[in-house]
Amino acid sequence: MADHGIIRRKIGAARAGAPPQDSGAARLWQVALARAARDETGLMLDIPPVREGRMSLAELLELMPDLGLIALLESPGGGLGLVAFSPGLAAALVEVQTVGQVTPGDPPPRRPTRTDAAMMVGVIDRALAAYATAAGAAGGAPAPGGWCYSGFLPDPRPLGLLLEDLPYQVLRATAGIGGVREGSAILALPEGGGAVPAPARDRMAGAGQDWADRLAAVVDRAEVPLTAVLCRLRLPLAQVTALVPGAVLHLGPAGPDRITVESSGGQGLAEARLGQHRGHRALRLHGAAQLAEGVLAEAAAGPAPPKPPPQASPPQPVQPVPGAAMAAEPGPLVRSA
Repeated sequence: MADHGIIRRKIGAARAGAPPQDSGAARLWQVALARAARDETGLMLDIPPVREGRMSLAELLELMPDLGLIALLESPGGGLGLVAFSPGLAAALVEVQTVGQVTPGDPPPRRPTRTDAAMMVGVIDRALAAYATAAGAAGGAPAPGGWCYSGFLPDPRPLGLLLEDLPYQVLRATAGIGGVREGSAILALPEGGGAVPAPARDRMAGAGQDWADRLAAVVDRAEVPLTAVLCRLRLPLAQVTALVPGAVLHLGPAGPDRITVESSGGQGLAEARLGQHRGHRALRLHGAAQLAEGVLAEAAAGPAPPKPPPQASPPQPVQPVPGAAMAAEPGPLVRSA
């Protein structure tokens, strides 16, 4: 009786040495990627038959190239996939768009940047669109329609949290780049198109709406400090230290009908008139809508830089006077405390 272990080892060795499977999807992606690189950047890629496989998320993560450019893909159904370029292929596609040619030899090791990813979007979207069109016309391979570039990851470590733990259709292509360099590209799409099931999608939408409502409630209760400014004065330090009870400060053109409402950063938001309401000091705003828009704009833009001090005015005399004399002074006055 033959040893089944020996037979299994022989079968495994034969499979390992067999040429990679060349399904319809593999052939279509091979052509789509080569044509997209040519039409978008003018770079001619020599791509041999593409290897196709079905992998788990853990197996897919082990394939990510060191310092490679990883682009996230998104489907109309909300699924996520990826396409990963080796440093050599990514650098070639960037170089041909910037300096017009591919430099010989491997590029120096560096992490890809968002600028690199932005220059790859055209190639990625064109290849995916051509792949989907050809797959739909062929009918044999699944047509991954609607997939497009969604974002860029400088490091593959977050992929385990971003991607669903599903089986993935993985297409691995190697490419000769003008005889001066080699590279590779990996396309991984979840089986079934990656659509999020309707009940899960509804739960996600409900959770998002609940979070938005709670955030709005917290924001609506937030306090925004405002300051009512009658006027601003600049005085020499000697005059400020000489202020005593009963001193008179000349406020120039300021008046109770020319109050400025300012934010905590000193930004003028609205004008108002000083008055009373039910025994309390109050301000009647001119243009409440503009005030609300100013507060919201300041909150969105972050803290505003402090308002520059006004131009220095000529020093005004500081004279101690009796309290009754304040009414006879011309213009608005304020008594120092």
